[in-house]
Amino acid sequence: MASGIVGWMRAHDPNGTALHKAIKVAIAVTLGLAIGTAVDTSIDTAQLSLFASFGGVALLLFADFPGGASARLGAYLGLYIVGLALIALGTVLSPVAWLAVTGMLVTGFLVLFSGVLILIGAVAMTKFQRVYEAAVFKTLGANTRTIARMLLFEYGVLGSLAGLIGSLGAVVLTWGVSRYALEIPWRVFVGEHIGGVVLTAILVALIGVLSSLDVLRNKPLATLRAE
Repeated sequence: MASGIVGWMRAHDPNGTALHKAIKVAIAVTLGLAIGTAVDTSIDTAQLSLFASFGGVALLLFADFPGGASARLGAYLGLYIVGLALIALGTVLSPVAWLAVTGMLVTGFLVLFSGVLILIGAVAMTKFQRVYEAAVFKTLGANTRTIARMLLFEYGVLGSLAGLIGSLGAVVLTWGVSRYALEIPWRVFVGEHIGGVVLTAILVALIGVLSSLDVLRNKPLATLRAE
């Protein structure tokens, strides 16, 4: 059985990337929970261990920084410093309601703007493949409007999936924080989550299509000749 598991892992993860990331997450979350539990026991709370577990998973499993070891280390340190600054800022602003709301508004706008830039960069990285696919479709008889609808549908589906995953993650996170950290009643705001998924799908679809305008304008003959 062990040999079968090893063979399956070698077939599906030949470079050991997933295994390496899983080991890092297991070690970091275990240490974070151990330290957080010790601190929580001494101060009679359950917040630090909860945030340590969520933070370890989010930082090491969902965040991915390219480059070598030094580049990744610098990225993690930068993220650590930004996190500390945001926590300190939130602590300072929390006693005054309007300052806290303003700070959250500015922070949310910056995060949303950064996400838009990342999405534009991701679309630009696949631009050449999109140009070739559009050239093939135009050769087969598709017009610009048809290709635009195809792109709109594709990015709309991607945006819907992204919004759905984010909404489910928010539900789980708010449940854990409400029950174990804040110890307050928890409820799901279905309308807000549905609206968030729809808005995410619309935003991703619009940005994807607007970033692909060059794909729609390119002449198919020149693209196919370049191949």
